[in-house]
Amino acid sequence: MPIPSRRLPPLLPDSFRVFCLILNALKQWVVAEQSAADRYLLGDKARELCREATDTCVVTGDRISLGVELHHPVRDGRPPIPLSKKGHAVLEGQTPTLGDGAMEQALRALRREEKRSWAHLRRGCLDLVGRPEPWESKASAANARAFARRASEVTNRSYSAILAWLESRGLG
Repeated sequence: MPIPSRRLPPLLPDSFRVFCLILNALKQWVVAEQSAADRYLLGDKARELCREATDTCVVTGDRISLGVELHHPVRDGRPPIPLSKKGHAVLEGQTPTLGDGAMEQALRALRREEKRSWAHLRRGCLDLVGRPEPWESKASAANARAFARRASEVTNRSYSAILAWLESRGLG
């Protein structure tokens, strides 16, 4: 049964409550400073100019009509790139990349669902084809093998085929 919020404050030490208030203030300060840095580096109209610079997404090749997004603002040292929403999602790994086959789509969905890494899949496949690598623990190795077995079932491909696919894309 959840604790009602009115009874929660007495259960928290004052130092934790102060920490939460300071953390929230720090987050607000960081957001304000990032905006100020963008204005300083780009000027007030720079975002508008970047959005007006092109009407074609460099990732998808589609025309950008509504919903222009700027990928990585200049505050991290790279110039902003105007993209379509679909192009931005592709760059951020939120959708399968363009031209992907059924195997890649299935593996990406499985990886997201199981919250596992490509390296975990690769090491599990290596174990199952008889080329094991040293593991931190037996449990980790067993989880990787289970993940590889599930990937093989979902894609209907052998462990060697999955390994070849991973290597061809530089994953894991």
